[in-house]
Amino acid sequence: MKKVILLLLLVPFLNCGKKDATPTPEEKRSADAAYNAAKVPGLGNIYFETDLLPGQEAQLAMKLVFGNDTLAAYASTDAQGRVAFISATVLTFNNGQHAYVCHINPATGSSRYYTTTGGVSDGLVLEERAFGNNNFEIAVLDETGGGEPEVLKSAYFNDGEKAAGYSAFRQQQGTDPWNCAQPQPAEDLDKTIDNHLQYHACGGLAWDSYPALSTIKNAFTEALDAIKSLDAYKPKLEKIQLLENARAKLSAVLKAVTGKLSGLKWESAALSGLLKSLEEQLRKLKAEPSLELALVPAASDMNYDEVTDITAKFTYVVNDADTKLPFTKKPVFADFELMSASGNIVYKTAKASVPANGLLVFQIDPYTITNYKSYSSLKSRCTLVGGEGQQPLEHSLSLSYMEPKVVEVNGAPVLSTPFIVFNNVARDFKLVNKDNRQLYIHYSDVTIGEVGNSLVNHQLVPGDDGFSLKLSTNEKTDQSTHVTILYKGEQVAKLNFKLSVECDPAIVHAPVIGNITLACSDGTAGTLSFLVPFTADGPGILIDGSYSALCDASTTCYPVRLYFKSPGADWSIGHNSYNVKLISGTVNQGVLRVSMRYGLCVSGKTVAEGFQQQYPDFQWEIQLMNKCNMRSGRVKAL
Repeated sequence: MKKVILLLLLVPFLNCGKKDATPTPEEKRSADAAYNAAKVPGLGNIYFETDLLPGQEAQLAMKLVFGNDTLAAYASTDAQGRVAFISATVLTFNNGQHAYVCHINPATGSSRYYTTTGGVSDGLVLEERAFGNNNFEIAVLDETGGGEPEVLKSAYFNDGEKAAGYSAFRQQQGTDPWNCAQPQPAEDLDKTIDNHLQYHACGGLAWDSYPALSTIKNAFTEALDAIKSLDAYKPKLEKIQLLENARAKLSAVLKAVTGKLSGLKWESAALSGLLKSLEEQLRKLKAEPSLELALVPAASDMNYDEVTDITAKFTYVVNDADTKLPFTKKPVFADFELMSASGNIVYKTAKASVPANGLLVFQIDPYTITNYKSYSSLKSRCTLVGGEGQQPLEHSLSLSYMEPKVVEVNGAPVLSTPFIVFNNVARDFKLVNKDNRQLYIHYSDVTIGEVGNSLVNHQLVPGDDGFSLKLSTNEKTDQSTHVTILYKGEQVAKLNFKLSVECDPAIVHAPVIGNITLACSDGTAGTLSFLVPFTADGPGILIDGSYSALCDASTTCYPVRLYFKSPGADWSIGHNSYNVKLISGTVNQGVLRVSMRYGLCVSGKTVAEGFQQQYPDFQWEIQLMNKCNMRSGRVKAL
C-alpha cells in the first residue's frame, strides 16, 4: 500500500511537468565529498568495491581521495566474500605518477614498503619482521639488480634493548608496536575497513602515528641517511628522497582518517584502472619463507683469564642447513645470553653474522656484568633470531680474575717499612698480579684512596707502564704518612712513607771536596794520611759510621769512602784499613783527616814516598756523603 501511495503522490508532479529533483551522480559525488571534508579536513570521496569476490588474497576493496592523492586498500576476503584483512595499501600521488606500496602479512609479522614510478618499482625496499611481541628486524634492500636482494642496512631490536648490527635502537619501556589485536570483520564494510586501516597504522605502516613506533621510524631514517652517504647511491638520492616523502605522505593520510571512516559518505562502484591492475602484483608478494639455517660452533676462547685476556670470545658460523656451507645471502641476527648456575640471565646482547663468511663473533667483557667477580663460571646460550627450527647452542665459560699488587718499578716488593721520599720527588711503582705476572692495564684506573697525614699533599701521576707518587709539605720537619692505592675503586696496597724535609734536593746538595793534600797524622810521625777540605749544605756530611766490615755500597756505611786500586786490580773500598776524623771546622765546612791504620810515615821520606814504598803504584780516591745519601764525586787523592 505504501508503494501505491508514493506513486500517486508523484503523479501530480510528473503531470505538471515539474523538473526532477533527484541529483545527478556528479552532484551526489560532489555533495558526498563536501560532507566528508567537513568531517575530516582534506578527505574527499570514498569508494568501495560493489562485488568483492570470495577467497581473494589482494582484491581492491576501497579507495579514498585525500587532497590530490588517493589511498587504496586491498583486502583478503573469506569464503563469504567479506573483508578478512587489509593486506596492502597503495598511496598514489603526483597525479598518479608515483605510488607508495605497503604490504603486510599478519601471520608472519612481516611488512614491505617501496615506491613505484610509472607502475615500476624504484628498487629500494624497506622490510620489517617481528619475532614475538618485542623482537624486530628491519632492513633496507636493493632489488634493482634482479635475483637475490642486496641487504644494504639491517638492525635488530631485542626486548627493547640495543642490539648489534648495522644500527641499533631502544624501545620505549612499556610500549609494544605490535600489541594491536588483529581486527575481526564488522557488520558494515565501512567499519571493517576503518578497523583494518587502524591496524595498519598500528602495525608500523605510519611510523609516527603511534608513539611506540618512533623507534622503528628512527631505525629506517638512520639506515636511509647512512645509505645516502654511500658513493654508489648518490646518483639515486632522488629515489631515496621519494621513499622518505612517500612515507611522510602516508603517515599524514592515516593520521587524518584512521578511526573516522565509518559514518561518512561512501559510494559503491566497480573499481578499475591502475589501482585495479596492481592486484596481481600484490598477490605475488608472498611472505619470505623461514630460512633453514644451522648454527655451528667455531674456534672460541671460553676460558677467561683476566691477566691475559681482554675479553672472552664465542665464535659461530651460520650455515645453510642443506649445503652445510656458510650462509652468505644476507646478515642473520642471533641472540646471545650468559646465565648463572641458578639460571638468571646476567648478560644479554645480539649481533648480525658477517655476510661474506657467515661468521658470528661475540666478544664479552666480564667487567660489563654486574658483580662479575662473584661468578667463577657462566653458561652461554646462542640462538638464531626467530628460532630458525633449531635448538640453542650452549657452552660453559670459566672465569678467573687478576689480583693486583703494588711493587716498585724495578719489581722490588713493597715492605711495611717506610719509603724515604723528598718534596715533589717522584717514586715509581707498578702493578703486577699476585703471582708476579705482568699486568696490561690502564693506569688511569689507579687512584689514591685514604691518606694518613693531612699536612702532606699526595699526588698520583699515571703513566703507560706504571704510576708515580709525589709527596710534598710546607712543614719544616720530617712527616710520616701512608697512602692506600686503588685499582678500579678496590684497594690493592697500603704504602708507608717518610717525607724527609732535611734532605729536600731542592735545598740540599751533595758535598763538594776541595784540593786533597798528604800529611802524617802526628807531624812527621804517625800514619800516612789524606787531608780533605770540603763544604756541605743542609745537614752536612756524615763522619761517624762503620769502617770495619763489608756492607751494601748503596747505603751510607763507610760515609767517608777511601777507594784504592792496586796494579792489575779493580777499584775497591779500603775496608777496615783507615780512620776518619774532623780536625777543623764543622760538618758543613771543614777538613777531614783520613789516616791509614797500618801505613806509617817513614823518617826521611815524604808522605808520597811513604805511600809508594808501602803501597807501590796504588791509586787512591775519596768520596763524601751526607745523611740523605747524596754523594760527592770521587776525587783523586794520590
